[in-house]
Amino acid sequence: MPLHSVIVRLFILLLLGSEAFAGVNDPIIGQATNQNYPFRTFGAATVSSDLFSSKENGYKTIETKNEDRDNVFTLEGEAHLNSLYFQGQSGKPFVIIMPGIGGTATDGNLMNLARMFHKWGFFVLTIDDPFSWKFALTLNPNGVPGFFPNDAKILYQHLESVFSTVTKKYKPSYLGVWFVTYSLGSQYAQDLLKIDDEKKTLHFQQVVMLNPLLDIDYSLKKYDGINEPSQAMSDPWWHYQSLRNSLFGLVLELLFVGHSERQGYYYSHFPLNSSQSDALIGGTFKDSLDQVLYVTSMVHPDRDKLFTSELSDEDDEWNQDDRNDEIRKISFNDYFGKFVLPMIPGVKNTDSSDNVIYSFSLKYNLQTIAADKRIKIVLTKDDPLSRPEDNQLFSQTFKDRALLLDVGGHCGMFWFPGFEADFKAFLKIE
Repeated sequence: MPLHSVIVRLFILLLLGSEAFAGVNDPIIGQATNQNYPFRTFGAATVSSDLFSSKENGYKTIETKNEDRDNVFTLEGEAHLNSLYFQGQSGKPFVIIMPGIGGTATDGNLMNLARMFHKWGFFVLTIDDPFSWKFALTLNPNGVPGFFPNDAKILYQHLESVFSTVTKKYKPSYLGVWFVTYSLGSQYAQDLLKIDDEKKTLHFQQVVMLNPLLDIDYSLKKYDGINEPSQAMSDPWWHYQSLRNSLFGLVLELLFVGHSERQGYYYSHFPLNSSQSDALIGGTFKDSLDQVLYVTSMVHPDRDKLFTSELSDEDDEWNQDDRNDEIRKISFNDYFGKFVLPMIPGVKNTDSSDNVIYSFSLKYNLQTIAADKRIKIVLTKDDPLSRPEDNQLFSQTFKDRALLLDVGGHCGMFWFPGFEADFKAFLKIE
């Protein structure tokens, strides 16, 4: 063994203790076909996705601006979206990739998928999710995403514009258009296909949904009330483990950049229990909602009625603490009931947000969605946002158009090479 390898191993062993290597041959959660996934818990899989993101480059940036929103108070200069375009190989498909809740075109997890499809020769375009603060500020008329059919119309117009810019400027010679999305982004797939069938602009040939939420009422409510990581992570042992593993992660970043298998050691030993995993994931979801709500509080026509807190001027700087405190108290259920419900035609004040959210769920229209042979889905058994019976229903309904993996958490498997092999085989890409 080379001397430098011995030194590196000794350094890591000293840093982490024997746990770093003791678990290499331990049982893992499971396998997807014959590919090992280096995770102990769904939380480790899920939260690893952005941290171990692809460092892809070589893309072109397509900017979308809204001059009318560029001077929104405290959000000056933020009303723009950056879509990323990767030139592909002639005769390959053109894939549009959109993240889940709060995601942008440059998110780490999204870039993992972009890298993968670009490696396969695809023309790739990444875009922001409509349920993100940048999208809400730039393109949503009242800054309130969540009425998914309406959001899909805004999204499709955005896609038409960006796609037109790309095709005119870079003239890609592609074979058909795919749409790939994950998590809450899957809620838009059915409406996008309907719009595209009517307008016939993009002509989607395939739609792939990864870790779609069968019942978003269940998924979102699961994290209402458990989104404060400090409560779950107050144990001093957690802080010690977190610091130790953070140092280990830094070492791996410095020594093994691009080697996802070795980076996997970090999260295969990350000591997350179920409540800590829930807190991390729930906190991420709630942060996304809070950011959207701040935009809503600044652009909604009735913002003064919807929000009671004021921004205070302190030493020529605007203090947003009171507004942020008010926003943090708004749960997903509150958001849909107070902000989304009034936007829906025909909905009465007596209707509950539960019923409305359920009507948006894939479960409500599952048979219709599954009847569209262009749609394929990828699921993980340890997805914390889905129940076992959800995966079973998905699998039974979509049959050979569903890929069910043993592990990966919620969209936490994109960066690992084992997933790439399974995904490529499932999509029948040569």
